[in-house]
Amino acid sequence: MNKSSRPALRGGLSIFSWTCTLLLMVPTLLKCQNLFPSWFKQLPRTPKGYCLSAGYAGRFVNRTLGKQVALDLAIKNLYRQKGIRLKFKLEEIADGRLRITHPFYEMVYNPDSILEEEKDFRIVDSLYTDEAYFVLIASPPDIELDVKKEILTNWGPRPKWVDICKCKAPAPHGIGIVSNYTSWIRAWQDADAFAYFDLARSVALRVESIHVARIKGFVVESKIMKQEFDITTKNCVITARWYDKNRDIYYSLCTPMVKVTRK
Repeated sequence: MNKSSRPALRGGLSIFSWTCTLLLMVPTLLKCQNLFPSWFKQLPRTPKGYCLSAGYAGRFVNRTLGKQVALDLAIKNLYRQKGIRLKFKLEEIADGRLRITHPFYEMVYNPDSILEEEKDFRIVDSLYTDEAYFVLIASPPDIELDVKKEILTNWGPRPKWVDICKCKAPAPHGIGIVSNYTSWIRAWQDADAFAYFDLARSVALRVESIHVARIKGFVVESKIMKQEFDITTKNCVITARWYDKNRDIYYSLCTPMVKVTRK
């Protein structure tokens, strides 16, 4: 090896070392959520006819842009509360050897009008940290609500609603559960969405199961199961979230603000 190549080699090793260090740090940096407002964990109660919606965004160098991204998600969540169509279909075929599943999820937004700030909603609280931006909006905007600006540093003990049995629950609800995400933003988005689907499943799921036996020298029993629902939910909201830090599992709770009848 000639002398002229040594500096380049040192530089290459230095870059390689830094790259490895960053790759090891990225999952931790992406998943860290050291500070968050209490209303992101547990949504405050509101008077009848009013609703709250939380939005969140990751780290942005531009603070204004971070706030806008969080606000856009809060507005999107507000649309979900006002009314959203949820379609689900699952087909499963099993013959004792193989199992084939075909899941289908679709969330359809159909806003009657574009929501405008100060006219249809207003920001009642927000929190900006080094890793995130949180925004809480209220609709209609004339709500009188004193939101306690409590900043949390941990998720606390496991809440009771995480283990609620649907058959014993006093009212329909949905729980979204996801795990092992490198981005806490995407994790909460999926957990929130699955909570809506879980609520819809508890009130409108239709199940059909067929057993088929074929005899050609031996018996082969096949099972075909279909699950589906197509429902429009209204006044349903993500009221609570909880993160299991030890197991890296995200939980979201969706509950109706009005009575929902089971089918």
